[in-house]
This record gives sequence, structure tokens and C-alpha cells, in this order.
Amino acid sequence: MRGRGVEEEAERIMKEREKREMEERDHFLDLEESHPTSQRKMRQVQHSQRLWQSHVCPSHRLPGLLLASLLLAGAMAGPTLQAMEDVVIKACANAAVAALQCPAASSCQDGEAQLVLGHSDPTLIGSLLVSIQTISPSLSSADSPLRDVVVRLISGQKVVTVCPRGKAYGRSTIFLKVTDAEGKSILTNFGIVVQPLAPVFDDAGPTR
Repeated sequence: MRGRGVEEEAERIMKEREKREMEERDHFLDLEESHPTSQRKMRQVQHSQRLWQSHVCPSHRLPGLLLASLLLAGAMAGPTLQAMEDVVIKACANAAVAALQCPAASSCQDGEAQLVLGHSDPTLIGSLLVSIQTISPSLSSADSPLRDVVVRLISGQKVVTVCPRGKAYGRSTIFLKVTDAEGKSILTNFGIVVQPLAPVFDDAGPTR
């Protein structure tokens, strides 16, 4: 399916290119008719005709289409990241957790999202860099249900760990950037849902 998409996109690019070159050719032909003695415009017309013949003629169309396909394939090369679902955690009854690092040993439930990374060149997967671009709402905002978000390496797998901010609840969106050793990168995002505490039970705190 990916190969068919590349071919269709290449076909669209070639059609647009042909249309532009036809318009340019017609424009120069109009100039030739209005200024028949202009040698400069005549040379422009001849140059345009050669371009039109080399790129639009059926006998030369296949190489152009192949070139467009190769360019598209090159543009699609680079890191990949499997689509991520929302991570759901529960708010924490211990308000003091807001002052702890993330992650921290506590009775609160932290969330983890494992990143399934890939690359068009498998040898570059191990060198992929994952960085957090933005978090909405920001961690400094009173509306944020999270106290921190960190990217960690656990058993050779990159994992995003999210920590709740006490009893706060709501939804946050995390925007990630994955960059390879050659500087190619992709952006993605996923949601964190912090569920509110259940009355009486969750909010009661530790009991004897």
C-alpha cells in the first residue's frame, strides 16, 4: 500500500509539472506572436519547447516519474514511531507527592508509555533521540494534572513516565520529537488522562 501511495503522489507531481510547463509554453508562444522580431523571446520559446518535449513527451515521461518516486522515497526515509493511545492513571490522595521527583517511590500510581521506535535504516534505531517538545497545559500551569514527565531507558526500551500532581485531575497532551543521527526527525503526540479520585474511598487517604 505504501508503494502505491508513492506512485500516486509521483503521478500527481508529474501532472502538476506538466501543467506548469504547458502554461509556460503557451505564454512564450503568445510573446512570439506579439513580438515576432524579438530574438530573445524567440530563444525563450525554443527553450520552452525543448523542455516541453523532454518532460511531457510519452517517451520521456517514465524517467521523470521514476525520479519523482525516488525523491518521494527519500523524503519518507527517517525515524518512525508507532501511534500511541492515551495513558490513563488516577489522581493521588497524597498531596505531598507534588514535591517529589518523577518517578518516586510512593503510594501514587505513575503512568508509563512505551515508545515503539523504528527507522528506514534499522542500524540507526539505537541512536534515536526522543525529546519532549511541549506539554499542554504546561507543567507550571495550575490546570495541569501532572507534576512531571520524563523520558527514560528501561531494559533497552525508551519509555515516557508521567507522574500525577496530587489530587489534580484532567487531561494533558504531550508532544514528542524523535530525531536520528542524521538530523531527520518526526513529531507526534499522545494524551494523558488523570482520573479524579472516587469519593470516600480514594480521597480518604491511608487508614489504620
